[in-house]
Formats: sequence, C-alpha cells, structure tokens
Amino acid sequence: MLLIAGLCIGCANAWHWVAQQDKAMHDEPEAYKSEDKKEDKKDE
Repeated sequence: MLLIAGLCIGCANAWHWVAQQDKAMHDEPEAYKSEDKKEDKKDE
C-alpha cells in the first residue's frame, strides 16, 4: 500500500517539476531569445 502511495506521490512530483521547467523555458524574455539568435549567426 505504501509503495503505491509513494509511486503516486513521486509521479505527481515529477509532473509538477516538468510543468514548472516547461513554463520557465517558454516564459524566457525576448531579449535572451534575440541574443541567442545573434550568437547563432556569429557561429556560421
């Protein structure tokens, strides 16, 4: 019983962490994105 409860809590924790990281990636300010594009052009 405790094994199943731990598995459910672990899955919920992982889901929360992935959702948080996904939100952080998509909420990057535009300034960072434009700097990344400038660096990519320099490499070419």
